[in-house]
Amino acid sequence: MQPPLVLARALTTLDLLSRGRLDVGIGLGWMREEYEAVGVSWEGRGARLEETLDVLDAVWRPGSVVHTGSLWTIRESTILPKPLQKPRPPVLLGGFTPVALERVGRRADGWLAASMPLEHFRGLWAVASEAAERGRGGTRQDCGGCCV
Repeated sequence: MQPPLVLARALTTLDLLSRGRLDVGIGLGWMREEYEAVGVSWEGRGARLEETLDVLDAVWRPGSVVHTGSLWTIRESTILPKPLQKPRPPVLLGGFTPVALERVGRRADGWLAASMPLEHFRGLWAVASEAAERGRGGTRQDCGGCCV
């Protein structure tokens, strides 16, 4: 719910202070009231997350930054410092729907799962794995969570 450039700078600082031990965990949230409390629309949160990930990648890449999206624009500029981890800190996404797990497969280095029955976990993980295979050639992903 904050501007992605501000988020990228804060996360970069944490990565540098931790000497490259930062794992970034991002989720859309599930409480509509949290969005309403800060005046951010509940609708379109998936698109906002996608563009936030685009901005994070742009800021963390070597060289200058430029981004023109439907929500944010960053004119060509040099934004330093860059994260210690290369090409970027690992990004893990949360979520419990097929749409969320498809996004995990396409965009993330792993999934932030929560307690759920093992069969439900397997089904969702299969969605993420299939999306990763289609979009990224089967790049390895990690999962953190607990199955019951």
